[in-house]
This record gives sequence, C-alpha cells and structure tokens, in this order.
Amino acid sequence: MKKLTFLAMVIFAVAAIGTTGCPSKKTATGGEKTITTGPGGAGTADKTFKMSVTDKAVDIKQGESKDVTIGFTYGKDFKSKLKVDVAAGKGLSVDPKSKDLTHDDKELKVKVSADKDAKEGGSDITVTATPEEGEKAETKITFNIKKG
Repeated sequence: MKKLTFLAMVIFAVAAIGTTGCPSKKTATGGEKTITTGPGGAGTADKTFKMSVTDKAVDIKQGESKDVTIGFTYGKDFKSKLKVDVAAGKGLSVDPKSKDLTHDDKELKVKVSADKDAKEGGSDITVTATPEEGEKAETKITFNIKKG
C-alpha cells in the first residue's frame, strides 16, 4: 500500500509540473523600463533615453540666428551611441545637421538660422535621435518667422 501511495504522489507531481510548466524567463515592458524575471530572481534593465527641448515654439526674424538646446537623459544601462539628425523646414537652416552622441553627452546645441527672404509664418525643425539598439525618438520645434 505504501508503494501505491508513493507512486500516486509521483504521478500527481509530474502531472502538476506538466500543466503549470517549469519556471521560465519572461520579459515585460512597462513604461520606459524593461523588467526581466526568471529563475533566480528579477532584474531591471533601463536602456532608455529621453530627449527634451525647453521651447516647442520659438520666434525668429528673417536673417536672424538662434541657438536651441536639446537635452538628453539616459537610463542607467544605456551604453549605445546615439545618432542625432536635425532637419530644417522651409526658410530655415541648421548647424549641425547630424551629430553622434554617447551616454555622456547631456545636450546638443543647434544653431538655427532664418533665411533673409524666408516666408513669414511657421516652419519646423525635426530632431530625430536613433540609438544603435532600440527605438528612435523624434521631436519638432516650430519657428515663427517674422519680418526682419
């Protein structure tokens, strides 16, 4: 009888493992953090970056130049290089047009110039930051071109 009870317990244990499965590694993404869990505990990998600008709209006169600063903050595990491209809208020019950053670079200064004969009204610059790994980020700054 003891052998039969032991055998029944073993069969029950095998069946329970078969239906629930063994512990496995799972990854879930929530917000800006990627949380990895699995056997042996949980860990957090923060390989993200944020791009920010102080002004989303800037007044500029025809023939005038203004500096804008794009700020960057990085997650503690971000080690990728970041390629930043700046595209100018009609009537504007930018310098630099492209720059490679590392996780040590906290800001990028961009000189934006309005052409002397730029049409009055709004024109955007588009800033795109692309890491070696992961998804790119993009932001726009509108320049309100006024008569010079």
